[in-house]
Amino acid sequence: MYSILYHRGDAMANEMFTKRDGRQVPVPVITLPSDIVTTIMRMQEDYLAKGKRYGLAAIALDLILTGKKTLERRAETAVKNRDNKNTGKAVKEYIRVQLILRKAIDPSVIAELSGIQMPESEEATDDLDATDLTEEQLDAATQPAN
Repeated sequence: MYSILYHRGDAMANEMFTKRDGRQVPVPVITLPSDIVTTIMRMQEDYLAKGKRYGLAAIALDLILTGKKTLERRAETAVKNRDNKNTGKAVKEYIRVQLILRKAIDPSVIAELSGIQMPESEEATDDLDATDLTEEQLDAATQPAN
């Protein structure tokens, strides 16, 4: 077992912790199991091989902070996935209703449901509109290239 104690002089730096509700509680001494300490010691060797010198407590704190960041990223990803799922449901429902009503599917509505802004009043113009082509031009445009 290995205990992480942070000492400043003879007394611990922060013997009491103030909770958000204002109550003060004693700061516990944390004892790490030996399998975790061996992992930390291996990481210390890896850092030394790279020319970086860190104490065991610094590496332990880095592991804790890395774990905290990972948990925060997971929570953010879960929120994004839930939002994407809800967006997908809304778009699917819009398309389903339009198909039932036999109406055109408006890309601007899908963009709005998806949270995407469409450029304003930009008209799409195709160089090759099938209704403007003669029969010969249509045949030439659809022939495979040799």
